[in-house]
Amino acid sequence: RAVARDVPPSTIPRLENALREASDDRRAPVEIRRAAVDACLIHALSLPGEPAPGSPATRLQYDQSAWPATVMSCRVDPDAHVRSTFGRWLAAVNHPEALEILEKQIGDVEQRVREAALVSLGEVGTDEAKAELRRQAQSTKELVRAVSLEGLGPEMRAGFGVDQLARDP
Repeated sequence: RAVARDVPPSTIPRLENALREASDDRRAPVEIRRAAVDACLIHALSLPGEPAPGSPATRLQYDQSAWPATVMSCRVDPDAHVRSTFGRWLAAVNHPEALEILEKQIGDVEQRVREAALVSLGEVGTDEAKAELRRQAQSTKELVRAVSLEGLGPEMRAGFGVDQLARDP
């Protein structure tokens, strides 16, 4: 994991194999898959942001060459840590499919993945992502509302009064 801060994950030996999709008996051990996706996120978070075209915020421009070709298989990994970290990575690298995949993760069977997806949507920061977070902030489930508001950030939470958070589920 430590080397990932300075070395693109696509150049780390065997990292691509660790994320390869396979049947359970042929898949890399969970600890290895977790370390591999963690390395991708660590590298993404260590990159300096640059303005993306059409974006007022400082965002990375997605560069596929920095990432292992197998990283997208994390979206269907059986481990919740791998899936939730993958969602964070999508937002951190400004992946072109981030919104679509994170919206699917909101329906994940694991609560940790659902929560991470909501926070990651806030990191995506597009109008579409914010609209989804506002929609989720209307949920009857208190935790979904709270995490959605966290994803919206302080400037966007102003439109949701205390009554929104205190509403009975």
